[in-house]
Amino acid sequence: MKREFTFEDSVEREYLLALIDVAYGTTVNELEDELIEHEKKENYEVCEGLRLAIDFCDKKTIADLKKEIVSLTELINNKKNNNEY
Repeated sequence: MKREFTFEDSVEREYLLALIDVAYGTTVNELEDELIEHEKKENYEVCEGLRLAIDFCDKKTIADLKKEIVSLTELINNKKNNNEY
């Protein structure tokens, strides 16, 4: 039996998607603008994922970013394989 998709799962997914966006050229300023729009819509899981990505990108290199994307992708895939996602 599959478990329900949680708030934390949604945040993790949004965080990964935001990191991928940055890897493909989206700027942190663009993420911040997107964050403002999602705050207005009260999309809290998207907001949290974006905040995490913004914080990560402010402190890390592009090499760190790529490693984080690979790590998160593996984590999510493992969860899916174990019916935890």
